[in-house]
Amino acid sequence: AKWGRVTILSPRASTHGYAYLDTLAHELTHLAISQHSREGAPLWLHEGLAKREEVRWRPPGPFDAKPDPDAIVARGRELHLDIPLDKLGPSIAMLPSADAAMVAFAEVTSFVRLLAETSGPDVIGKLLVALRTAPSAGEALRAVTGQDLTGWDAKWRADLAKKPSAPLPALFGLGPPPQGMADARDRHRLAELLVGRSHAKEALLELAKVPRDHFLDPSLRYVEARAHEAAGAPAEAAAAIGEPTEWLTGFGPCWAVQGRLSVASDPKKSASAFAEARAHAPFSFEAACESRPGTPPTTRSALCEAATARDEPDVGR
Repeated sequence: AKWGRVTILSPRASTHGYAYLDTLAHELTHLAISQHSREGAPLWLHEGLAKREEVRWRPPGPFDAKPDPDAIVARGRELHLDIPLDKLGPSIAMLPSADAAMVAFAEVTSFVRLLAETSGPDVIGKLLVALRTAPSAGEALRAVTGQDLTGWDAKWRADLAKKPSAPLPALFGLGPPPQGMADARDRHRLAELLVGRSHAKEALLELAKVPRDHFLDPSLRYVEARAHEAAGAPAEAAAAIGEPTEWLTGFGPCWAVQGRLSVASDPKKSASAFAEARAHAPFSFEAACESRPGTPPTTRSALCEAATARDEPDVGR
């Protein structure tokens, strides 16, 4: 987001899409911060506030704070990946590794959350105005809150130290991969290929060899559910998908499967799940047409027509 414009990657560019609506809100927030502070906002405020605001314009979702940024910060410190807020450089994207960037995003999110929640409802707006003329972010903070960045940093670290450290799942990253990861990935891919070639039972046999703790990964749940669907077992497919609280992160195809499997039993849940699916992968046939690939669409819309015309390959093809 620069020069009054926002550019984001189309969800079509990713195999299963991504949370592009949150990304759009995030980038628009950067524009608002730049304009309101007259380009005076530091990187920690830019990214921390944009992360905070990206979920403001929609109903709360199960992955808005999963995992908690504080847990990521704690794990990052254990791995010596934490970076002082005023040493982040010109862009988090320029940090030396994806893990370092993940920890940096968690740091600024956690810090801005503390600042916003303990300093009154108007603190962010006042801070942005103060940044227009203040010689530094620290001076702007002092003028608005009575404490500079050093003081706030100490307060934030003390607050983190008082909180219990929630463990991060090994599948999330930030550390060694879980045991058997390479074998699980191979069986996952083999199961995809088997489903794509109408060998659902064989796919399920391969997935049965994957340790269940790996099924935090929603992409594994998706393949397992598709295999059960192909085998004519919708109840088992629904059990394989489970609930979002059992997923490591949001995943458009899982939302789509949940939507079509609950359409008869819980129409409200189904509609919500399909909305989430389209918020990740709007041009996916499963999300746009609310149907399993290879079957007639159950809904007609311009989006469904576009997804049908796109004719994306189904799983395993």
